[in-house]
Amino acid sequence: MKTFTTNAVALLMERAEILEEEDHHSWRCVYLQLHDKQERFNEMLRVNFINRAIIDLLARDEGYIYFCDDGDIIILFEGALKPIVARLSSHFGDLDPDQLRGQSNDNLFSFFDLSKHWEGFAQLCHEKAIRAVPAHERLAPTTISGHTHRTDRVGA
Repeated sequence: MKTFTTNAVALLMERAEILEEEDHHSWRCVYLQLHDKQERFNEMLRVNFINRAIIDLLARDEGYIYFCDDGDIIILFEGALKPIVARLSSHFGDLDPDQLRGQSNDNLFSFFDLSKHWEGFAQLCHEKAIRAVPAHERLAPTTISGHTHRTDRVGA
């Protein structure tokens, strides 16, 4: 998988805009909600035991891993969800891909089948973009599935 650690949210938004225009029905998303767990995982632990494990477990798969500045991780790929979840569960414990919710929840992992849960995925991207870009840096709005957000930054 391709990994993005710098400007990950903006790159995620670009990918979401591309997927919205294309057939996204074969795409899946695994969302690791870690932004509210900063106090539990310092940066060194996160890089060595979470980020590195995900990269190693999914190295042979096609797709994208977005390591967001707030600590969240979004894994976006085409194909079946269960093989990816099986590899992740070897490190992160029992994960149940049958509990597709189509929206982020309070659990560590949320799963999205974009053929069924596009709106939930678009809402997640929208929320990430709002949190990532300070209000004074927002410029032109963009739209994904009816959600308008502003992600363009003013150059330094």
